[in-house]
Amino acid sequence: MKQKNNVIVLLIDSIFSECLGDRKTAISATPFIDSLKENAIFAPNLYSYGPFTDVASKALYCSTKPLDSYGYYFGLNSTENNHFKLFKENGYKTVGLYYPYYLLGSEIEKHIDHPIYTGGFKYSSVWGGKLEYYAKKKAKGELSDKEYALMEECMELVFGCWISFYNDIESKKCSGQIVTRFKTRDADYNGKEHLLKQYDEFRQEPKKYIDGLLEKGMDHPIAQINEYDFGTNDNIEFIKSVFENNKAFFKEANKTNFRRNLFNTDFSIKEFFKNIFGYATGRDRDQLRYIVNYGMLLRYGSLMKKRALKSGWQNIASLNSQITALLNTIDSDNESKPFYASLHTLEPHHNISFFSFDSFDGELVKEELEYLSPLVKECGKKFSGNLMYMLSLRYVDFYVKKLYSELEKRGILDNTTIVLVSDHGTSYFSSPVRNSVVNTFYKENYNIPLLIWGKNIDKDLIGQYNGLYSSDDVMPTLCDVLRIERPSSFSGVSLLEDSGRKWVISEYMGGGVPDMLEREVWLCIRNGKYSVAYKNSIAKEFDVDKPFCVFDLEKDKLERHNLAGKTKDDDMLVAMKKAVNERFVEIQKETTAFLKKQL
Repeated sequence: MKQKNNVIVLLIDSIFSECLGDRKTAISATPFIDSLKENAIFAPNLYSYGPFTDVASKALYCSTKPLDSYGYYFGLNSTENNHFKLFKENGYKTVGLYYPYYLLGSEIEKHIDHPIYTGGFKYSSVWGGKLEYYAKKKAKGELSDKEYALMEECMELVFGCWISFYNDIESKKCSGQIVTRFKTRDADYNGKEHLLKQYDEFRQEPKKYIDGLLEKGMDHPIAQINEYDFGTNDNIEFIKSVFENNKAFFKEANKTNFRRNLFNTDFSIKEFFKNIFGYATGRDRDQLRYIVNYGMLLRYGSLMKKRALKSGWQNIASLNSQITALLNTIDSDNESKPFYASLHTLEPHHNISFFSFDSFDGELVKEELEYLSPLVKECGKKFSGNLMYMLSLRYVDFYVKKLYSELEKRGILDNTTIVLVSDHGTSYFSSPVRNSVVNTFYKENYNIPLLIWGKNIDKDLIGQYNGLYSSDDVMPTLCDVLRIERPSSFSGVSLLEDSGRKWVISEYMGGGVPDMLEREVWLCIRNGKYSVAYKNSIAKEFDVDKPFCVFDLEKDKLERHNLAGKTKDDDMLVAMKKAVNERFVEIQKETTAFLKKQL
C-alpha cells in the first residue's frame, strides 16, 4: 500500500487573489509561489463566505455552510467534522499552530496531537467579539433566558480553551516553544491559578458572574490575565532597531507607495465631491471615509511604523517563528505516521507586517528585506494600491520558499503536500479606494486563491481551475487529491469533479457578534454577470425584491454603481434571487432546530 503523504495547510490571512503573481505589479509579488504551479492545482476564483476569520474558517476547515448550526457563534465547535478530526481519524498525527482565543474546544483539541500556541490568550477578543454586544443590550433592558444560556455556553468554551492553553504549556514540550519567550508578567503572578479562581466563581453562579462581566467590561479581573504578549519592551526595542538599521529600505518603500498612489490611483473627483456634499448636508462623518481612506493609502508606510512601535501591533507569532516551531516538532517526533499540520499567519492582515518582528535577529531581517527590495524597485510605474500589503505577500513567499527548502533537506519534500489558501480577502490593498471597507460585499473581501502542490500529485490533475468555487470546496478537493474518503457532512464540492459553480453565495451576520436571535443575515450571490446582496433580519420573511445592492459586473467590474431598485430583472437575476431566498429559508430552519435542541 502506498504511504500517505504528509500535509501542510498554510492559511495566509487576508489574501485578495488578484494580488498574487504579477497582476498588480510589474514583477511578481510571489515568484516562488508562482513556480509551484508547475506541480499544483491552482484555483484563482475561490470565494470565502465572509470577510473575517470566524465565519470564513468554519467553511474552510469544516466544509460547512457557516450559518448552519447556529452559525459561527461557537466557531468550529458546533460542526460535526473539522480538519483535525478528519486527518486524525485517517491515521495522521496532527500538528496545530494556532492562537488560543481562536477557541478550539476539547472536542477539537483531542484530535490535535501537537498543539503549538502562536499567541497568548487575548480576552479583549472575547469581549469585543461577544460580550460587549450583550453589555450594550443589557444597559437598555433585561436580557432573555436564551441570551444568558448562549453566553453561559460561550463562557464554558472560553474557560475550557484558556485552561487547556495553560495545561498544554505545562505538560507538552511543543506547546509553549513560541509564546514562553514572551512572558511579560512577574513570576509570582500565577495566571492559571487566577484563571481557575475565576472559573470556580463562574461555575458557582453563572448568571451573576456574567452580569459582572457585562458590567465591568475590560476592567473585570479576568481581563488582566495576559502573561504572554508580543508587546514586550524588548520586542519594541528590537522593532525600533529594525527601522533604524534599514532606513534606506523603508524610505524607498514609503516614497514609492506615496508617488504611485498620488499619480496612478483610481481616486474619483466625482466621488470626492459627492462625499463632501453628503457631509455638508448631513454632518455624517462616515461620508468623509472615502477621503480618509485615500489619505491612509498615501501614507501606509508611516502608519505601519507608528503601529509597530506600540504594544499590540501583532498578537500572534511571525511566519518565520511558526515554520521554525513546526520543523522543531517534526524533528523531535520519531513516530512513523504521516503528519497533518495547520498554520495560520497574519502578515497581510490589517496590521501589516513584512519582517520577523519576534526574531531578535537583525541579520535575518536584512535578508528578508533584501528579498523584498526588488518589489519596491520594480513594482512598476503604473502600480497603485498598498505597497506595504504587497511586501507582506513577498515576505510570505520568502518563507514558503524556506519551508520548501527545509523539507527538502530533511528528505520529506517528495512525500509532502503543501496547501496555500486564505480565509478571506482584504480591503486594505486599497485599490480601488472605497468609502466603506471590511464589512462590504465587494469582490476584494471575498475572492481568495487556492494552491495544492505536491511532487506526486497525479499529472492529469495539475493545472489552473478557473471556475467559480467556494471555500467549503477546499477540504473535499484535498480529500480527493489524497484519496481520503470525504465525510458525508461536507457541504462543498471537489474541484476535481466540478468545473465550477453557477454562482457562489456568501453568508454572515455583519460586523460583531453573530446573534442569530435578532440580527440581520448578510447574504450575497455572485457570478461573472451580477453581484446581488441582501441584509434581512433572521426573524423576518425574506424580501427578495429589496436587495441591498446590485452590481452589473460586466459593465461595472469595480462595483461602483449600485443598481438596486434601478434595473429590470432578467432571467439570470430572477434565478439568483430565488437561490438566495432558498438559502435564507434554510438558515431560518437550521437556527430554529439548533435552538430547540441546544437550549
